[in-house]
Amino acid sequence: MGGEIMANTQQNNNKDLVGCFIFYLILGGIIVGILVNSHFNKKKKFTLANYAEKKIELSKKWQDELWQEYGQSDILKGIANDPDLTILQMLEEIGNKAAPPQSKVAVSIENFTEFDIYITVYEQIEKETASETVKSILVHCSYYVNSIKFVYQDNVVKIIEKREIDKVKDWKVISLSSVEKLFKTP
Repeated sequence: MGGEIMANTQQNNNKDLVGCFIFYLILGGIIVGILVNSHFNKKKKFTLANYAEKKIELSKKWQDELWQEYGQSDILKGIANDPDLTILQMLEEIGNKAAPPQSKVAVSIENFTEFDIYITVYEQIEKETASETVKSILVHCSYYVNSIKFVYQDNVVKIIEKREIDKVKDWKVISLSSVEKLFKTP
């Protein structure tokens, strides 16, 4: 009888040890889960405001790097060579840098490869200014551009289309007076 009590007590002690072990294992798992969850919740949650701030921060950093690498006068070359930009983004950035002050640039795409650049100006644009703008854009990306249109008071006032763009072999050497002759008036 004494041996049976001793065996039952040892079995109960073993059961208690296993029970305690399982309890502490579960408790440890819960604690680790809480710690991991609190660690990941410390990171900023994605919001549009955070995204916009990050985009502005990266844009400023990117512009500073471009100015250092290419110089402010040839920043368009840097934009054209940036591998992180899509063609649409590249054309928008180049258009914004080359366009006259206070103008708005929009790029549309048709048939996957035809990019039209719309430059909305808030005063009548002179031929020379339009020619400089077109030349500045097309020196870096004539291959992608289907047309460049200058818009004033919701009307297209000057346009240069793919046929005229392709006539020019090298946009770096063309004169502004030659560019002026390529414009069509709609």
